Amino acid sequence: MIRKLHFRIPLTVIITLLAILLSIGIAKTVTPEQKDKKEILIIGEKRRTYYQLHRDELVYNIKGPVRLRIIARRAVPRRDNKSQPFGYSMILGEEDELTVKHEQKRSKGVTSPQHPGHGYTHSGKYYLNIPNGLHTLVLRPLTKRSSPVLIRLLTDRFEKKVEGRLLIPDDETTLKHLQVEEKKYRYYQLIAGNKIAVSIEEAKEIVVLSRLAFEDGMPSEENYRLRIRKDEKLLGTYFFTSEKSDVSTIVEDKDIVPGKRRTAEVEVDGSASTVTVELLDKGKRVYIRCVGYE
Repeated sequence: MIRKLHFRIPLTVIITLLAILLSIGIAKTVTPEQKDKKEILIIGEKRRTYYQLHRDELVYNIKGPVRLRIIARRAVPRRDNKSQPFGYSMILGEEDELTVKHEQKRSKGVTSPQHPGHGYTHSGKYYLNIPNGLHTLVLRPLTKRSSPVLIRLLTDRFEKKVEGRLLIPDDETTLKHLQVEEKKYRYYQLIAGNKIAVSIEEAKEIVVLSRLAFEDGMPSEENYRLRIRKDEKLLGTYFFTSEKSDVSTIVEDKDIVPGKRRTAEVEVDGSASTVTVELLDKGKRVYIRCVGYE
């Protein structure tokens, strides 16, 4: 006689597994300290939580590493159909203040039950890489008289990519070869004051791989910032903390220790355009490798 075995899984285990499965691939909302600034927007048939940036700042406490997606909309008169400029400034930790600007028309499908007389623009998006550790991000209005801007902050997962296509800089740029065990990879040297520009045609996403050059006298851990534009449009400013790599070398500069790889992902629309990468820190240099994905 064969007996059937029955296993009972505790309800707490089932709930935990479901929570893990549901969280995979889902962006999470980040809430500022100023919770009283919350405003609900109805977008189509969905309710979305935003926070009003008007006169006073919004302060976020964020644990990295994480990729932030900052979604902004300007409040406009209900029947205004003109293109409207708006934006904000931001400070991450003790870094320099940066300005983000957008220009969008009113979206017909966005309303607010709290302010039925207002309309809201299409969203302007900005991506920001947050390095490892605890950080404070402060968003401020551009001026004291700026119209209200609604902010929604989301975290995005870093995803593994399939094979992409190496993008060669448009202008003459110093080529370096990074060696990892038996493999060599082409990187291009970037210093403050210069830019690396690559032309894109069919790519929908560009991944910028970067490695900080550690020279004599530098600490074992160091910060740096990259600013990335598509044509004249600012796509994002990326903050990195890097440490020396134990497994890679620069073939042409044996005295330089490359940092561990840091990645910036930027979305593009697949049209012919130019993406430029700029290093914001004087006295430092990084090695850049741009890869396009269709």
